[in-house]
Amino acid sequence: MSIIQVVFVIFVLFALLRAGSQYTARDISFREWILWTVFWVVVGVAAVLPRTTDLIASKLGLETGRGVDLLVYIAIPVLFYAIFRLMARIDSLQATITEVVRHVGIAQAVEPKEASHKEHHE
Repeated sequence: MSIIQVVFVIFVLFALLRAGSQYTARDISFREWILWTVFWVVVGVAAVLPRTTDLIASKLGLETGRGVDLLVYIAIPVLFYAIFRLMARIDSLQATITEVVRHVGIAQAVEPKEASHKEHHE
């Protein structure tokens, strides 16, 4: 096993432990934990057995037959989809924050007026 393979295996183990701890702490859902676990296991297998990606690439009809090409072809759309989902989530969070700030602002604007009305009536 080469040094780069050892580094990848150590990183994969770290990532798997991190995903497990995030699931235990309820920071990620079971579905997300499964997704990350499968992803990191595939990365680990590809690091330890790099010829498997070459075999899969040639079976899928990639002309080069290189596993690295297959990984790049898969990674680019997946990353763009992840960026799309993150942007949609950020937009949703911004809308939620705006709504909360409006409600708090309205509540704070109404409270002093109600308090001063109560003082005058007593």
